[in-house]
Amino acid sequence: MSPSIITGSYDLSLVSLSALIAIFSSYAALGLAAHLSSRGNSTSFTWSAGCALAMGGGIWSMHFIGMLAFSMPMPVQYRIDITLYSLLIAIVVSGLALNFIARSQQISPSRFLISGLLMGTGIASMHYLGMAAMDMAAEIHYDTLLFSASIAIAILASTAALYIAFHLRKSKPGSQILLKLIAAIIMGIAIAGMHYTGMTAATFVQTGIVDHSSMKLIDATYLAIAITIIILLIQGFALIAVLMDNKIQTEQSIRMEKQFTETALDAQQDTFFLFEPGTGKAIRWNRSFREISGYSDDEIEKMPAPSSYYSLEEMKQAGMFMQEVLEQGSGTIELEFICKGGHKIPTEYRVSVIDDETEDHRYMISVGRDISLRKQVDAELRIAA
Repeated sequence: MSPSIITGSYDLSLVSLSALIAIFSSYAALGLAAHLSSRGNSTSFTWSAGCALAMGGGIWSMHFIGMLAFSMPMPVQYRIDITLYSLLIAIVVSGLALNFIARSQQISPSRFLISGLLMGTGIASMHYLGMAAMDMAAEIHYDTLLFSASIAIAILASTAALYIAFHLRKSKPGSQILLKLIAAIIMGIAIAGMHYTGMTAATFVQTGIVDHSSMKLIDATYLAIAITIIILLIQGFALIAVLMDNKIQTEQSIRMEKQFTETALDAQQDTFFLFEPGTGKAIRWNRSFREISGYSDDEIEKMPAPSSYYSLEEMKQAGMFMQEVLEQGSGTIELEFICKGGHKIPTEYRVSVIDDETEDHRYMISVGRDISLRKQVDAELRIAA
């Protein structure tokens, strides 16, 4: 009696679930890869390992959900050792490919091909090793053409997805989510396309009864569900960690920028003063303004500007000037600045308007320069003439 070929069937809901898991896993992994890319060689091992686990574990989860979607008229179990090897291969190779592409500032076409080859080979190796872990009363024979096509699909689609993922760091922030989603869909297609093409390449031929006594086996349903839940939780935490780390980096950048700005302003000999023209509230000032005025920071903050620093006569001139600046955007004026002790300093001011569209506020920046020496020289020249 000749061996009979076994025909299986698919549960379309589980097929759809497997594809969604592949896309979600790819999205999480590419998000981590973009994070690795932004940090360059300073990235810690934890982030690299998380990236590998998200991608490799996601590939593996998709594979076993896809296997659950395929049912045959015979019991199927899986060898634990080979199953774990397939998971390990998926994680290691995915980690190598993503780190290889993410840590490079400039990537040549050959580097993309190598990364795509690594990723595609990892996907294919995991799949066929996972198939080899199947323990059943049947042998698997592969169609050479479809077998080769499945590997080609994995490599080509992986290369395309990695290419898009690499360009995430060069794109504008608003388009990064869309590009990452496109890359994740392509990568998900690579994983699912490879899996189902590989399944199409397989022919299951019944051989008889299998002796399970010497093998450590596990039921595929419990294995797939348990690992998938764990992997999805890890990926969820990974995405949250990326968001939190990006928030911390943004806050650090803001603090550093603020510190840099304050240091640069304090190093200037000219006075710097930022205020609201409508309320006269002082917003920012530098060390030169504080030292020349003679007032403390607390006093400056409470004093209305600019009326606290000029005579009534000059405030009339200053009021007309401020109106012109509000209309034209900038201007220059000379006034006598009155210090805390009553001493007057001839000062030239360059004043500009800043519009804060987010808060619907207008501010004025005043940069003042002491022109006492210039006034003295002009007076001496007039006397000499």
